[in-house]
Amino acid sequence: YMLRVALLAALAGRSSGDYYSDMGLRRDASASAIKSAYREAAKRDHPDKNPGDPDAAERFRRVARAYETLGDAEKRRLYDVYGEDYEREQQRQAQQQAFRQRQEDFFGFGGRRGGRRAAPPIFSSTAWLGAESYRDLVEDSSESWLVQFYHDWSEPCKDFAPRWEALAAKLPPMVRLGRVNVDQNFGLVQRYRSFVRCRQTVLSVECTVPALVLVTRGDGEELHAESYRGSLSAEAVYEWVKRSLPESRTRISKLKGPRAAEALASFLQPAWAKATAGRRRAAALERGRGTELPRAVIFSSRPIADSIFARHLATRLSPLLSLSSMHVDGGLSSSPAASPEARLAHSLGLRSLPVVALWTEPEEEGSPLDKGRSPPLLLEISE
Repeated sequence: YMLRVALLAALAGRSSGDYYSDMGLRRDASASAIKSAYREAAKRDHPDKNPGDPDAAERFRRVARAYETLGDAEKRRLYDVYGEDYEREQQRQAQQQAFRQRQEDFFGFGGRRGGRRAAPPIFSSTAWLGAESYRDLVEDSSESWLVQFYHDWSEPCKDFAPRWEALAAKLPPMVRLGRVNVDQNFGLVQRYRSFVRCRQTVLSVECTVPALVLVTRGDGEELHAESYRGSLSAEAVYEWVKRSLPESRTRISKLKGPRAAEALASFLQPAWAKATAGRRRAAALERGRGTELPRAVIFSSRPIADSIFARHLATRLSPLLSLSSMHVDGGLSSSPAASPEARLAHSLGLRSLPVVALWTEPEEEGSPLDKGRSPPLLLEISE
């Protein structure tokens, strides 16, 4: 789930609008949950049941449009990648497929490609990248992309498919994933020829696939590409991506120790409140007033400070808030022998992990558990 969007919305005091939020759904909602949400929303927002509400018709139209998209598995997959503009991409892909079919029929290659029988496509929930979509999604984006070059007829690519889907479930939104079909995108293959080992035959290009390329933005906003040469296990690829991302240089502080509440209080305290008493404190207060960022802490039952997720979140939100983490070893145990972190989490109202606790106002002094203090805003993370 797009936690970054949720945090930004929380800081802005409003929620972002999309088809999922129109229906009150999480982005990982099941097909049955989507159908149930549509029925409830349609009954609630139908204009006939809201004769005095001039906005009901628009809400009903949005819900119907959302269900038309999210209720169809293929439309939903395209929407998750391209947003509300997915229909244009769907039409473009259909036009490209029709053009390729006409070429094959004209040149007599129908049913064969480079002397090989046409293979059924390898399914993937990730984006299909052609020349135009590569420009729109990768070149014009600030996101990092893991790109797979593949042949549909390649046995290694078929074997790698479930591991690729496992990466697709674990890497977004920190890294987006897309695939390039070598047989249909000669231009992109040529562009990455130093990373993808290929040989030209009479009728086709054959490459050593699957080939993985990580595309990121450099400090000067130029595109930087790096190829992967290791084992094709999902774990090995994940660790390589983790080391190679620009966010790998970001470090997240860890709140730990037997006095977890004191460590949290210190993190929440603004810099000017830590100054010595007297004139120095007054001067620090004057300089720091209004400049302190909100504070957020990721509470997790697993060490998360060094994860791609935490580093990505800290990098993207660094202009907006200060981020730290707390490892609740053993989870939210309520036993007398529970860890100090677990007891603190219970005191703050946490009922599940992982969770991001957000304090929008800095705490000048005292403990975040003191009476009268505003409780944190809690944002659940879907694992």
